[in-house]
Amino acid sequence: MAHQMKAHRQRRITRNTLAVLAGTVAVCAVSGCYYPGGPRYSADRFTYESHAWQPWTVKLLDTRTGEVVWSVDVPVGKQLVVGFNRGTGPNEFKPDEIVWGIMEKGKRFGTRDNRQPCPPHESRRLDSSLRPTPELITPVMDEASASVWDTQ
Repeated sequence: MAHQMKAHRQRRITRNTLAVLAGTVAVCAVSGCYYPGGPRYSADRFTYESHAWQPWTVKLLDTRTGEVVWSVDVPVGKQLVVGFNRGTGPNEFKPDEIVWGIMEKGKRFGTRDNRQPCPPHESRRLDSSLRPTPELITPVMDEASASVWDTQ
């Protein structure tokens, strides 16, 4: 009898664990967890983590004109999360928006508060390049926070 109760308890724990795991996967799939490279499905969202030996610069290029529409140097110790909203731009030439945010490296959820009009999906390209390495975290030089290291 004790053996049956133990087996029943183990099955219940296993079911509960699987339910929590499935819920976490569902939340990540719907709301979008931030992982280096992107969410591992075609969501038109990308994440770039900068390290001392891998500091990223990311540019958005309008392939019709060759113009760099947007560019950011991702600070060491931070990550850039980039996504696109279709049909929310101001005109036919730039009908979409790039939506982006810089946050602490490794953060899996967060807001992307920055927006800028951009070309449609068939006329844009994200180019990423590495800056010279190593790129170190630079200290804050004002007196109030002289002992605090800043990552920007």
